[in-house]
Amino acid sequence: MDKKTLFSKLRILNLKPRFRSSNRHVGNARSTIKGTGMSFSEVREYHFGDEVRTIDWNVTARYNVPHVKIFEEEKEQHFLIVLDSSTSNMFSENGISKWDKQIEVAAMIAFTAWKQNDHFGLLIFSDKIELYLPFSKGRMHFYATIDKLLTYRPGITRTRLEVPFEWLSKEKLPRSTIFFASDFLSNLSISDQVKRVVFRHKLFFLCVRNKEEEVLPDVGWVQVENFESGRKTWVNTSSEKTRFFYRDFFDKQTIQLDQLSVDNGIKWKKLFTDENAYQLLNSLYQ
Repeated sequence: MDKKTLFSKLRILNLKPRFRSSNRHVGNARSTIKGTGMSFSEVREYHFGDEVRTIDWNVTARYNVPHVKIFEEEKEQHFLIVLDSSTSNMFSENGISKWDKQIEVAAMIAFTAWKQNDHFGLLIFSDKIELYLPFSKGRMHFYATIDKLLTYRPGITRTRLEVPFEWLSKEKLPRSTIFFASDFLSNLSISDQVKRVVFRHKLFFLCVRNKEEEVLPDVGWVQVENFESGRKTWVNTSSEKTRFFYRDFFDKQTIQLDQLSVDNGIKWKKLFTDENAYQLLNSLYQ
């Protein structure tokens, strides 16, 4: 995807509503929710029912009357965009690959975060962490993110979904809303790793697929190649058994992804390469 094509897709965002904040405020809007956030605001006298752990012992000792600390929720959000650059995402339909669609999604999230004056970062993985662009905000960071997205060149790699989750659980990142995009066509036995991430962060799954790849064409014997392993084999696409197993693979992956999401309280959506990315993102983040 080139810069001109990408920016033509971003122009529509000026006419679209912003993502809703999971903290009930966005950007430079001040929170009205007291007592549950992370940013210190003030102290006041202790009232019955206040959390004992919020007592300010220094002020209490000074006035000889119990006082508690009052907090307000952080007014700025942090968005982390996680993309899967493994070789299976290079499959394209009408010139638009799953990787191209992920770039489009990432650009839209970054653009929205910039306009809301929020922090955003970028993480790209395959079977290892390929690239990390730390959190920042503003116009320059947005263009730096776009530059990374458009100049990054995926190699021939496999998908290991546990890799980014292990990284996310170990890194001391601020509490974030994480948009995790992948085709999810690999091992999904990663619930333990996911649980450690959702304990601290808000996580959304975006399953990016190509409609053509989910339907095996009936064209007789053809030679097919596994994008990630490079292994080639001959397949009889007219065989009912072959067609059943092919369809069954995608169905099982979807069922496993849904179960993984339900088990961990994660909202997810499927996005095909020919669909409107912004409308789906907006529905996902409501």
